Amino acid sequence: MQNKVWRVGVTWSVFTLTLGCAANTRDAGERPDSDSEFAATAPSLIEVRGRVLKRREDWSDQEFQRILEEGRSDLPSDTPEVLAAQLRAHVMVNGHYYIELEPDIELATKILTEPSPPPTDGQAPREERTILGTDNRTHWTGALSDWPGRGVGFNNTGGTGVKVAAHSMLTAAHVVYDTMDLPNGWYCGDGTVGNNCSTSPSWRFGVAGTNGFTPWTANYCWSVWVTSGFMYANSSSSFWEVSRWDYAVIDTSACSDGNTGWYGTAIKTDQQLGNLNVYVLGYPDRATCPANSYGGDGSASAGTDCPGTGPWPESTWRLTGAPGSVNYTGAQLWQGSDSSVTVGDVYPDQTLKSNVDITYGDSGAALDWQPIGGGHYVIGVSSQMEPSYNVFNRFTNEVYGFLQAHTPFPQP
Repeated sequence: MQNKVWRVGVTWSVFTLTLGCAANTRDAGERPDSDSEFAATAPSLIEVRGRVLKRREDWSDQEFQRILEEGRSDLPSDTPEVLAAQLRAHVMVNGHYYIELEPDIELATKILTEPSPPPTDGQAPREERTILGTDNRTHWTGALSDWPGRGVGFNNTGGTGVKVAAHSMLTAAHVVYDTMDLPNGWYCGDGTVGNNCSTSPSWRFGVAGTNGFTPWTANYCWSVWVTSGFMYANSSSSFWEVSRWDYAVIDTSACSDGNTGWYGTAIKTDQQLGNLNVYVLGYPDRATCPANSYGGDGSASAGTDCPGTGPWPESTWRLTGAPGSVNYTGAQLWQGSDSSVTVGDVYPDQTLKSNVDITYGDSGAALDWQPIGGGHYVIGVSSQMEPSYNVFNRFTNEVYGFLQAHTPFPQP
């Protein structure tokens, strides 16, 4: 008996099956008795944006390991076959984990053979026509409706994201999926990890304190996509290897996330990098931190030296609410800047390094180039902290292609 492929619309309220299957309308607060029960509510095969995906539970453990081995994060990405295996999409949609049925050779070939696409323009809202040396971040005190803060998203399980089109987002893969700790899995809305989550993490934009320019996103109005390359990387991988694959793309087509505006994107050559001033606008766990501190979340298990005590802004704020809750009483945007950015020591074609300050919570924030003529352009995504500099996933043909394949990018 052949599996039926359910086509999932690019825009769906929660999970629209256009071949007549009833939508999964489980209430956001209702949780099944077990993950296996919840997993069984999803079809085995679905089609999203022209690609067929198969539910994770329907791959054997041997098949899953083969997928990861074929897309090893440490393999040279210089042939269509290898790059396609590394870019094989893993997606969380409506609370269920799916994997692309076949690698996308066409996408990989396009990335490797076509010239770099031109920059994409950002758009301000239409109605408005690791601490290196001294922590130089400043508190962004604009109103919730101010640009560009309203284009920067805050995730209630910890992390930052940025709009790059009206319904397309970029963030770090480790913000949405945990490959470092066992058991591995997608971050669920209650702060746990798993392959099936009946409630999703929530995003909101332009957050200050308990308020946001937008409300929290609805339960699984979005789909989030990461690569096999990232799925293969784990705690034994170097931070360079992790950062090389540390990007995730999010389609928010069905979300009521408001007129947030969005950043542009730019692919910069090695020679162009040295002349750029760069910024990071994100939602750090801690600010301000002592000089040369790790800037962690202050928990005992993290072993950080930026504990933060006393009233805001010296104290932490994200930890005032339980992970996965929406009870964050003080999320604030902070901006750091630096006058240099260079290629990474390892994977220089896919990573960048800079002395711009970031700490926990900034993960997924844009490395933002602001040219003299104006505008905001994503040239990288905040990934890892290292004692001598901070590391970013580089915006490349690959990231551009992955965005275009799985979200409405670059269309408004």
